[in-house]
Amino acid sequence: AIDPKTWRGNRDRSWGVRPVGEAEPQGRRAVDGIQNFFWIYAVMQFDEFTISVIMQEDEQGRRIVEEAMRVWPDEARDNEWLGRPEHELTFCPDTRDVTGATITFHRPGGEVLTVACELLLANYIGIGTGYGLEQDWRHGMWQGELVVQGLRHKVHEIEPFQRMFSPVDNLASFTLTEGTNTNTGTGLFEVAAIGPHEKYGFTSFTDTAQADDAYALAATDNTEE
Repeated sequence: AIDPKTWRGNRDRSWGVRPVGEAEPQGRRAVDGIQNFFWIYAVMQFDEFTISVIMQEDEQGRRIVEEAMRVWPDEARDNEWLGRPEHELTFCPDTRDVTGATITFHRPGGEVLTVACELLLANYIGIGTGYGLEQDWRHGMWQGELVVQGLRHKVHEIEPFQRMFSPVDNLASFTLTEGTNTNTGTGLFEVAAIGPHEKYGFTSFTDTAQADDAYALAATDNTEE
């Protein structure tokens, strides 16, 4: 049973307005050249608090969006800023599948908090959800009168090329090290590494992690159906 005293959740407010009707003519991009989408969004639930972290970067690693907060169940207690977050991802060779991650929070006084992220189960939210990978399956798209249809995928059968262009929501286990204290928790680890990103050696939309890369590790099967 769900007990409001112990269960917590988060609400995604990023949906905005999705395309409705026929597509508009292509306009000029705000920025010319190759675009990328590098994104990490994690909500880590521990026994006494929740940590929420967001990082979005351009291809050089410059931050576009950044937040790192500790949230307490007691609404009278202010949220706690955890400083600048940094990420270390590991990838399965020959793919962009993320197999693990470490997030560090660098506080103004020099203190460093470290979270080891174990990815348990992957959900490719860009596939079959209306985000746009399927031309006939988009948010707000007119399908005709009284059309009812559905999609069902086995995660391990999704093509690697499709996975490269989909954000992934992972069920994850987190181990937080804060000084001499250690806490474990669970939650969401959402990640996308689409397009170029210098830190991890990606130079285009289609290159993958190589076995001899510093950030490539042996595959971990976290794609159960």
